Amino acid sequence: MTNTSQIIHRGVVERVTPETIEVRISVASSCGACRAKGLCRAAGAGEKQVVVPNRGQAVQAGDEVRVILVSGGELAAVWWGYVCPLALLLVILVLLQAHDCPSVWSGVASIGGVAGYYGVLYAVRNTLKRTFEFEIEKIDL
Repeated sequence: MTNTSQIIHRGVVERVTPETIEVRISVASSCGACRAKGLCRAAGAGEKQVVVPNRGQAVQAGDEVRVILVSGGELAAVWWGYVCPLALLLVILVLLQAHDCPSVWSGVASIGGVAGYYGVLYAVRNTLKRTFEFEIEKIDL
């Protein structure tokens, strides 16, 4: 049996389509328990829009819901968003410096490599979205 924790945010359904449910959440409420809170940009934001797959939940615009992410997704996000690009930047910089490339060109190439990495990350964003799927639960008042 695996021990999984969940990250839960309260939110309000903004829009429901046959494929998706858009929820506005207040992210500061649950960030205190998150292991990645020091590195996450969402921790500083007041509200965020989350798109959740519509699996036939009985919700409509204006309903209050819980948005749930099973723990583990936040560390993958930190890995892909921060650790990998930093490692790439350092590898390019060290390799070019070791081959006596001028510092300016080494820096420009390193930054260009990271920009290219983020471009690839943007191109595969739909694949990554499946990795970080959210679920919702209607809050009965």
